[in-house]
Amino acid sequence: MDNQLRSNLSKLGLQKLICLMSRRAAGVWSLLPSLAYHNLHDIQGEAKIVLIDFGKRYEMFEHFNIDPSSFSDDCSLAYLTQHPSEKKLLDYYNDFVLNKSISKDISNEYLAFTKKPSLEEKHLLLCPFNSSHSPNSNSDIPDFELLSSGLLRLAELYKPAIVYLTFEGQPERPLFDEKLAEDRAMLLSLDVSDIILSLVRTDSPTKFEEGIAIPSYLAENPEWEKKIYLFLTRHSQEISIPDDMSNFVVGKSPYFDQIGQSIETGRIPWIDFMTNRYTEYDADKMNSYMSGVSQASRAIISYKK
Repeated sequence: MDNQLRSNLSKLGLQKLICLMSRRAAGVWSLLPSLAYHNLHDIQGEAKIVLIDFGKRYEMFEHFNIDPSSFSDDCSLAYLTQHPSEKKLLDYYNDFVLNKSISKDISNEYLAFTKKPSLEEKHLLLCPFNSSHSPNSNSDIPDFELLSSGLLRLAELYKPAIVYLTFEGQPERPLFDEKLAEDRAMLLSLDVSDIILSLVRTDSPTKFEEGIAIPSYLAENPEWEKKIYLFLTRHSQEISIPDDMSNFVVGKSPYFDQIGQSIETGRIPWIDFMTNRYTEYDADKMNSYMSGVSQASRAIISYKK
């Protein structure tokens, strides 16, 4: 079934399906919007990238400074599963940047930078797994069935080049084992994805050990092991990476004040840096962030099965 699902998605034009996995506070929303926009920059021609958030607290919208209650039911993947698309998914530029609903502090440079991909028919689409208005409206249908049929409907209607499935905030290893055994949607995501992108904090040995435990466990499955990419977040000190995991690293980035300032106002850090928003910053840290995002994007775009 999983192989058939991925085959059907490929026939519908989906190039990359990425399962993003992390422990708590690993910096998913400090990185992912920047990475997705860099993906759009790296792809030749028209392209859509969809971010699907499985967070129960709608972390994606919270980090974009968007009130979760402001989007309608038909913007969720669960809704697409059972209904023809009557309205479009939420488009970062058209729905949030243009009307400055994410922040009043959007510069002309930011507007121009995000407008250009839109004119080239390149779009970043935001899709919660469930609706904030009626999160239990599909409670009689298992999540893994909603995910399977939702991905097919999404691929048919929107023809995305890349879809990210975000499973952030995973518990520590023993509890993760139990959760994975029960969470068939997560299990399906791991099976059908082309890439398993695992974010691991490196700002302390303890955080690193907690974070690396999840991809280490996933790597015990031979089918998952060959799909694992590691991105090291909050990189502030050199950490000794186990030899069997070091080849999985596709990028690393620090965390610094300007990243936090961008996120707090709903902007994307990579775009702020590209448009020279900040006049005072740590150049080494900014260059490290930009380099890490760029390296990870190239690894994702160049990935071949």
